[in-house]
Amino acid sequence: MIDVEQDTIELSIRFWGNGPSILCLHGLMHSSEIWMRVTKLLEHEFQIIALDLPGFGLSPPLPASQINLVKYARIIRAALDTLSKDYEISAIVADSLSTRIVSQACELGLDSSLTRVLLSGCPFDGLPLLLRIFPVSFFMKPTLWLLKVLPTSLSIAIIGLFARYTVDDISTAGTEISYGVLHTDPTTAQRMFDGLKEPISVSAANCLGRYKCVLLRGKFDRVESHSSLSAWARKLSATYVELSMSGHTPMIEEPANYAQTIRDLMR
Repeated sequence: MIDVEQDTIELSIRFWGNGPSILCLHGLMHSSEIWMRVTKLLEHEFQIIALDLPGFGLSPPLPASQINLVKYARIIRAALDTLSKDYEISAIVADSLSTRIVSQACELGLDSSLTRVLLSGCPFDGLPLLLRIFPVSFFMKPTLWLLKVLPTSLSIAIIGLFARYTVDDISTAGTEISYGVLHTDPTTAQRMFDGLKEPISVSAANCLGRYKCVLLRGKFDRVESHSSLSAWARKLSATYVELSMSGHTPMIEEPANYAQTIRDLMR
């Protein structure tokens, strides 16, 4: 239970391994399960703390009126404050949706023990034009409701078809992706997707410059381009890393290379 201003928020938080603590945050329609492949490679070196954002995985959704990027940033800041009472979290690893949330949280101010940030799939310039103008969110909510009532095998097959947009080699996709989609609150997904359409504010992005920062991209990512993310890396004096065999889910497609990028960050 995390106290956020006048609210108490219930979050599902998982812990693996021992060593320096790293907080991992997932993307849209994912959950803490998305980090399992990377965690298995790192749990003998680090303590991995992964949480499910409200409305994803096992964390209950917020009231519809509270579902926005700023509220989630306040939740992450409060979660860090609570966890820091028992753990010294020196790094955050965030993907896609959570990269935007972490940027907002940095602007609000984070725990002083935090020194490193790794962001992957960062939609700093907002979603691609096609996703902004095509009414994806209109179809997203009813589709997610439908997937929850269909036979599981059929739902997983349908999810696999849509996953081809974010996964370059679909043969690498496992149960992490279908689990995340089937454990997503439809209203939360719709509202957070709409929030990603707008570019991040310059002030929020600049706050990342306080930390040792790595911006990571899969070479075949259709959500964030090479030119955009490498330009942001230069603006923030961040390290730019591009993994050569993945799309928008590099922690699934290239877990060994993703894990090595985390090790490099922690040096």
